[in-house]
Amino acid sequence: PPPRILEDAILAFVEAWTRDKRAGCQFDVLWNHLKELHTHLTIGTFQDTLRTLSDTHHIRLSGWPRMIDDMPQPHLALFVSSKVMYYAHPAHANG
Repeated sequence: PPPRILEDAILAFVEAWTRDKRAGCQFDVLWNHLKELHTHLTIGTFQDTLRTLSDTHHIRLSGWPRMIDDMPQPHLALFVSSKVMYYAHPAHANG
């Protein structure tokens, strides 16, 4: 998908998820949602888009709080400043 379409899809889903669940959206949940919409999406494009949205302050990433072995799909995680990121939040949300 074009970058803007993917960015918009991520932002909309993360906003809705956070509003409904009152928690950050795990990357595996977000990935599964996006793959239903964009069957040709690659992990690299997914991760690049998350980094871009984080770098431009559209979303905020947070770390995995448990053992890496407990992570549902560790290949989706991002490493930022030596921290394993696995949750996306709206930029304005706390937590």
